[in-house]
Amino acid sequence: SASDWQWAFGGNMQYDWLRTDENDRLSQLSDVRRTRFSLNVKAPAGFDAKIEYDAYGNAWTDVWVRWRGEGHGVRVGQYKQPMFLDELTSDRYTLFMEQGLPSSFALARRIGAEYSYATPHWRFSLSAYDGNLRGLQKGAGGVGRAVWTPWAQPGDLLHLALSAGSESPDGDIARFSSRVEQSGIGRTRLDTGVLTGVDRIRRTGLEALWIRGPFTAQGEYLRADLSRRNAGDAALGGWYAQLGWFVSGDHSSYKDGALEIPDLGEGGRAVEIAARISALDLDDGSVRGGDTRNYTLGANWYLGKHVRLAANYVRVDGERRGVDVQPDVLEARVMLTF
Repeated sequence: SASDWQWAFGGNMQYDWLRTDENDRLSQLSDVRRTRFSLNVKAPAGFDAKIEYDAYGNAWTDVWVRWRGEGHGVRVGQYKQPMFLDELTSDRYTLFMEQGLPSSFALARRIGAEYSYATPHWRFSLSAYDGNLRGLQKGAGGVGRAVWTPWAQPGDLLHLALSAGSESPDGDIARFSSRVEQSGIGRTRLDTGVLTGVDRIRRTGLEALWIRGPFTAQGEYLRADLSRRNAGDAALGGWYAQLGWFVSGDHSSYKDGALEIPDLGEGGRAVEIAARISALDLDDGSVRGGDTRNYTLGANWYLGKHVRLAANYVRVDGERRGVDVQPDVLEARVMLTF
């Protein structure tokens, strides 16, 4: 019957301001970061679906159909591949404006099929994929993720996870780059350029998340091992560790192996401050993409369920091919969601 169906419309609008100061040269810009609209459907017999479109980027993001029952789940379409907690957590709820440096190796959204199985303390996912709806990131691959939560209560959780994947890139080419945690409206700072003769990319990820009352501690390590012809193999990697504190005494929330909307109490207002240290190394052998270590301070002000203000300061200490990459980054965001 019609009452067995549930429909929910959503939106996520973000406007960013970015200022960088490097070698006594000041640059400043502001622009839309995301303008996304979504439709979520829950149907009878354990089926659900999501479709989301970014109007500003003119791109489909999530487009999938899923079935779940008795711990088992099967999903097909375009979705975030099961690797890298900072990616699997919606940008609505991440501690900082941008993901940590290891996002250079994240799989992000690809077209594929996924099987998952969940118990109260374990979650397993296995996915096969190839490319995305924009015709980019081509290359057939597979990835698996295992999550262990020895305890998981509201405001008291420990999450440990391991993921691994292998991909055969289309055209035997690969490229890894980074904006060094500045807003996506900024420019790329580190870049391997196009790497040829890449037979296979193997990714490995480690995750840790601890929620204890108003504190949230999170860290990850992500590595990409490249098998190359005539150029020598390469091992690239990155990590971050971060800590958040709700001054207002609220706490982060968790669902299905990722962070969810924080528990902000009846008023929906909260202030959160955060710190992060992260590193990225895109140099190995003939691969000279650069490396950096970043130090970030952040603050989030939740004005209610639908409005969030964020500000980050990022100190970048990097270099690429003998040239310093050391901007001071100040960035802010206004986010409206429904």
